[in-house]
Amino acid sequence: MRQAGAEGDQPGELDEAVSWLTEALAGGAVGAKEIVKQALEVGFARSTIKKAKRELGVQSQKAALEGGKEAGWAWVLPGS
Repeated sequence: MRQAGAEGDQPGELDEAVSWLTEALAGGAVGAKEIVKQALEVGFARSTIKKAKRELGVQSQKAALEGGKEAGWAWVLPGS
């Protein structure tokens, strides 16, 4: 059961964050730091974006650069 309004979220804010995150990740994996930065820039609280991530089942994956060097973490929608 969704608990919008809990922990400082405004009613409907979680729904908006879920929609925003779905659109932001529609093209494939995005760096975790980058997606959080973008979310903060459009006005979502870090806690709200993390709740949206959980609700969507977004997966965190280790991203790699060419040559096998680690590039950090990326978020990806399930089934992508």
